[in-house]
Amino acid sequence: GPFEPHRLPNKGPWFEGWYTRIIDSVANRSVAVIVGSFQAQGHQMFSSSWAALLATYPNGTMYTEQVFPKQSDVKIFDRGQPVAADPPKNRPSVFQVSSDVGTLSVNDSHSSLSFTFPSGFSVSATLSRRVPWDSSCPDECGPEGWTSHVPARLVPTHYFVHTLASNAVYSVNGENGVGFAHQEANYGGYFPTAWVWVQGVAGDGGET
Repeated sequence: GPFEPHRLPNKGPWFEGWYTRIIDSVANRSVAVIVGSFQAQGHQMFSSSWAALLATYPNGTMYTEQVFPKQSDVKIFDRGQPVAADPPKNRPSVFQVSSDVGTLSVNDSHSSLSFTFPSGFSVSATLSRRVPWDSSCPDECGPEGWTSHVPARLVPTHYFVHTLASNAVYSVNGENGVGFAHQEANYGGYFPTAWVWVQGVAGDGGET
């Protein structure tokens, strides 16, 4: 589906990235990991990649860290193979994104991630029991609605929510916890220069 990696155009620009955020209402903690790659204009392959961590704590502070992994170490596979074609829209997502910083693995309703950033800050998580945007078409329908079919020249940035509130078991620097996870993909010709984004989940995971 749209959450899976897409085939690169013959020449950029193009970007693709995945965002995972876990909210633990008991510990009053939030941790998010972003991985993405960018194909510069005129390039035939991804020219750079990025990984970021955002962690908030009960006292209101936030820790952020970002890194540009060595591009030769970045691997994106769909069902164990290099991405050679756009994914069918109604197919379950099965893919892996890895670098020297860590790995994100997705297998339909289950996901896992494990990252260690240059500072030594580490985060790992396993996600299960996916809650799709629309349970009637879980691998195709997302927040874009009908605009997902608009030509790329009119809507150069796309957005798909894979899960609203998966069950999450996680560890941050050795501190374990449980919560609910949101996962989304963003991809297209370019990322907006400015945007407003809000996401949340109830303490029981029942409403986003």
